[in-house]
Amino acid sequence: MITILHGDHTQASRTELLGIISSAKDKEIRRLDGKTLDAGLFTQATESSSMFGGKPLIVIERLFAVKNKKSKEFGAVVSLLKKSLDVADIVLWEDKELEPATLKALGNIQNRVFKIPSMLFQFLDALKPENANQLLSMYQVLSDSAAPELVFTMVVRRLRQLMSIASGVKPAGLADWQEVRLTKQASLFTMDKLTAMHKLLLDAEFSLKSGTSPFQLSEHMEQFLILL
Repeated sequence: MITILHGDHTQASRTELLGIISSAKDKEIRRLDGKTLDAGLFTQATESSSMFGGKPLIVIERLFAVKNKKSKEFGAVVSLLKKSLDVADIVLWEDKELEPATLKALGNIQNRVFKIPSMLFQFLDALKPENANQLLSMYQVLSDSAAPELVFTMVVRRLRQLMSIASGVKPAGLADWQEVRLTKQASLFTMDKLTAMHKLLLDAEFSLKSGTSPFQLSEHMEQFLILL
C-alpha cells in the first residue's frame, strides 16, 4: 500500500509521519529525498535486503516538488512506485495538497489530506486594532479545530508579511489578490505597532521555551489579542 500524507497543514501531517515511523518498530526505515530521487536510487532502496527481514518502510518526502513532472525520469520513479508494493511499504509526504489527477495516477493508495481549518484564515484576516472582542470569540471557536501552536505560528507569519508589505517589500509566494488584501490590512497598523506585536509573540515564545512563563500558549495568545 502507498500512503500519501499531504496538504497545507504540514504540522499535522509531519506529526502523523513521525507516528507512522515510530510505530514501524519491526521494519527497516529507508528515507529518500523526493526532489533528488531517480529510478536507480529507488530500485536500490526496494531491492536491497532488510536487516529485519520482511518489507522495509520507504519514506519519500516532496517527490512531487520536482519542477519537471513530465520528465522520463520522474515517470519512471512513479511507475516503479506502483510496482513495488510487494517488496516495500511506501509513505509519501508532501507539504502541499496534491491534485486529484495526481492521486488517481498513483492507483490504489491510502489518501490522507491535512488541511488548515478555513476559519484560521478568517481569523488572520480579522487581525486589526480594536477588534479584541471578535478575535477572542473567533479564537475560542478556532481552538476546537486548531492547536495553539498552529495558530501562534500562523499569526507570527501574518505579522511578518504585514511588516514586509509595510516596508515596501512583497513577501515571496503571494498571489496578486493576496498582496492587495494584505496591503489593506497592513494599512490599519503603524510599523511601530506591528513591530511591538511581533516582539510580544517572540517574547512569549522565549518565556515558554525557557520555562519562565506562568501561562500556557493559549493564554499568551488571548493576552496578545487583547493588546492588539
